[in-house]
Amino acid sequence: MEREILSAKNLSVTIGGRTLVKGVTFDLHEGDILALIGPNGAGKTTILKALLGILPSEGEIKWQKKISIGYVPQRFTFDANFPLTVQELLSFRVKGARFWFRPKKTCTIISNILQTVGAEKLMKRRIGKLSAGELQRVLLAYALVDNPQILFLDEPVAGVDIEGEENFYNLITRLNKEKNITIILVSHDLNIVYKYAREVICVDKKMLCFGAPHKALTAEVLKEAFGRDVTSFKHKH
Repeated sequence: MEREILSAKNLSVTIGGRTLVKGVTFDLHEGDILALIGPNGAGKTTILKALLGILPSEGEIKWQKKISIGYVPQRFTFDANFPLTVQELLSFRVKGARFWFRPKKTCTIISNILQTVGAEKLMKRRIGKLSAGELQRVLLAYALVDNPQILFLDEPVAGVDIEGEENFYNLITRLNKEKNITIILVSHDLNIVYKYAREVICVDKKMLCFGAPHKALTAEVLKEAFGRDVTSFKHKH
């Protein structure tokens, strides 16, 4: 049996007297892929930030000791005209985490990480010249620098085309299998959830369900979360 990596009990977030999400309870084990779904404004990103300690919360959050975490944000804001290369961006992370590496060693580490995510050819490219799909791979590489045990992905394929989206999730699945990286991802796409997630949490200000997607996402749960037009949350591949 896989070890428990995270446990949340009655997790709630209230800011300025306004409850953003309440009553979220779940367990996550090493190697799991957990999807967070719900309509816009349901509290999905709020849950991620509470688990990461970015937002204050009530309830209980218990992490496995000495856990290492990687995070790929929903949006990455930067000046597209700034002459920053992929190598330079990643070197900030490598040097900051392990400052004693020599430049040659740092370059090797960056090359290996980019190769892991299929982006080794982007090393000398400027960040502002990357496509949405290429940028997401670079941000994933950035998150992998410290060899995290768990990855948080907040709608990681927003703005990426269908082919790039599928390639990204295939990559995530490979990392999950080969490196046993536990994954929590936010998605609006039910097809993605059914195809890749082993467990799902559906929220709409409160927790509606938790479990294996095909069992937990009943017609009643989907209707409560999304209303009648559930297909609007699916891509037509």
